[in-house]
This record gives sequence, structure tokens and C-alpha cells, in this order.
Amino acid sequence: MLYSYPVVIATSVLMFICATISPLTYSPLTYAAEHNNGRSGVSSASMKTEQQANPIQGTWQLVSGRYLNEQQQWVDYASLNLSAIKIIATSHFSFTTVQQTATGPKFWAAGTGTYQLTNTTYTEQPSLNSFGAVVGQEFVFEYQLKNNQLHTQRVENGDLQEVEVWQRL
Repeated sequence: MLYSYPVVIATSVLMFICATISPLTYSPLTYAAEHNNGRSGVSSASMKTEQQANPIQGTWQLVSGRYLNEQQQWVDYASLNLSAIKIIATSHFSFTTVQQTATGPKFWAAGTGTYQLTNTTYTEQPSLNSFGAVVGQEFVFEYQLKNNQLHTQRVENGDLQEVEVWQRL
């Protein structure tokens, strides 16, 4: 089934909100930090403990990236003027990417779904997306955290396919 871009974006946002405020996954520590800048009595030590449990949880802005296209040529995101925000909640992720054009931002891609995390890999399972991934398809990224940046790389069949750097917001 094909979805229109506005439906994918709206559903991505809705799924993120539901995942964030679900009674089973909602964190009062996260709410206090986001809405009160930590002034509600939540210590920075408490926030660090939560981040240690899931170090990639949060909001991220794309800094740089590149991918291998169908012709096996590397395409740099900067050459496409892409910008993106990725939100990683307790169990769900969502991202939206736009291309900056002379007439303003133009939709590029969006996706949302669940993910699995290990000490070295972040695996996305998109449930809705604008780029043709089928239900059940997984995207496995090796990741490293360096100075508030999330560095990811995706390898398929032994070949590097995508490299991204995200800055924590």
C-alpha cells in the first residue's frame, strides 16, 4: 500500500507522540528535562542514569552523511542540501528529511517504526516510510557516540551503504 507524504509525516509524528506518552514507556525524568529544563527537582545525575540505559534516546539533528546510490556512487547529503531531525524514544524512532531549495524546504523522506539497540548496533524496523521499505525490512546501523554526536554506518552484504553523523539537540 502506498502512502502520501503528508500521511507518512503525520503518522510518524502521531506514532512518536503515542510512544512517548504511553504509560508503559513514558519517563517522568524525560518530561521534566524537556519541559522544565531540569528545574523540577530532577538531578543531572538522574538524567545521566537514564541516558546510560539508552544512550541514543533523544532528539538528533543531521550534521552530515552520504549513501551509496544504485550506480554504486557515493552521494553526499551536503550536495543535496538535506537537513533532518530524528527522534528516538524508548521503543520507537521517527525522522523527517527535507531538501533546502531556492523556494524553501521540499519534502525528501520520512519514516517511523520500532528499533532494537545493543552496545554496538541500532536496528530500525520501519512500519511507515516514504522510501519503499516493506514491512519487516530492517536497517542495521553500527553506532558510536562521540561528544554528543551519534555516528552511524549501515553495511549490507559486507558493503558499506550509508554513513551519518547526528548532533544531539
